[in-house]
Amino acid sequence: MDLGDVPTWFGVAFAGAAAIAAVLTMRNQQTQLKEQRKFIEVQTENLSLERVELLAAVEDRREAQARQIRVTVSDAYVSATNGSNAPIHDVRCSVGGAAALRAVVTAPDESTSLRMQAAEVMRTSTSSLEVVGSGQVARFQRPGAGVGSVQVTFTDAHGYVWVRGELGSLRRVRSEA
Repeated sequence: MDLGDVPTWFGVAFAGAAAIAAVLTMRNQQTQLKEQRKFIEVQTENLSLERVELLAAVEDRREAQARQIRVTVSDAYVSATNGSNAPIHDVRCSVGGAAALRAVVTAPDESTSLRMQAAEVMRTSTSSLEVVGSGQVARFQRPGAGVGSVQVTFTDAHGYVWVRGELGSLRRVRSEA
């Protein structure tokens, strides 16, 4: 029985070893691909969580100035105090859907005589205010001691329009930016 020559046997042995090495390499690559897919899934999940956090932070920054506007109500006036570092614009007030009669900007710590001056100015001013600076108070004369919810509408320094209620509610209406 002729079993061939030695070089043929070496060729068969090396071909078998190459086939085994190829199979092992393929298995190793499949394992690496599975690990990479798992890593990508984890990274995708982390990125989506980070995106949610970043969007929340952006929204928080958007609302930061608007949250610093405080609305107080008396029988005769509605006051909107700008406690932020930046001015607010196009400030308007409505009571029960009716626009406030007159408006004026005053300092937050005004005396009684200043209130009287403000009342005098209210007889001649408009019902909305173009700008209320940082630390200033917008005072609106109420259209009567009637019943109705009070809403102050304003535009923040970034161009977002907000509505603030007398009980502290805050909502963004639209963006002009």
